[in-house]
Amino acid sequence: KQWYQRRVRGLIIRFHRLIDIMKLFALFALFAVAAADVCNDEDSDFGSVDGVIATVKGFLDPFTSECSNAAGESLATMFFNNDNCRALFDAGYCYGNVAMARYSGHNKDTVSWEQVAAGIDNARFVGTTACDNVEACFTPMKAAAIECWKNPAFQTQMRDNADMIFVTASTA
Repeated sequence: KQWYQRRVRGLIIRFHRLIDIMKLFALFALFAVAAADVCNDEDSDFGSVDGVIATVKGFLDPFTSECSNAAGESLATMFFNNDNCRALFDAGYCYGNVAMARYSGHNKDTVSWEQVAAGIDNARFVGTTACDNVEACFTPMKAAAIECWKNPAFQTQMRDNADMIFVTASTA
């Protein structure tokens, strides 16, 4: 009976050690996932993000020229100079590129579970990035847009631009 009790006690101790090792492994895995960045994926095309930002700003700045902050920055420049907004843009840009590379050439009937599973960490990264940054991005951008909207010239500019975009889109 004593032999049996010692054996069971030894197994319980080993089991608890195994649990501690598993907890440590899970902690390291969580850190690895937290550090995993979709922009590190080879398909993210992150190297071209600055060019894309320049294109976006080049497109938006003329549409919002009647709106700038005290430093003379346009809405687009304010957005991209805000670290939280930039984190959101970068994560979305990279995620979109990785998803296009992963699923290009596939219709929704042929995407495999393996492909979807391979994207889970990227989706988690984008979701975490959004949760961590959206409020700190949205709040100052909302305040800037409200301030701009107080300018009648900005309102006119936005309406004219919207009309031009819709007319162009409807004739295309």
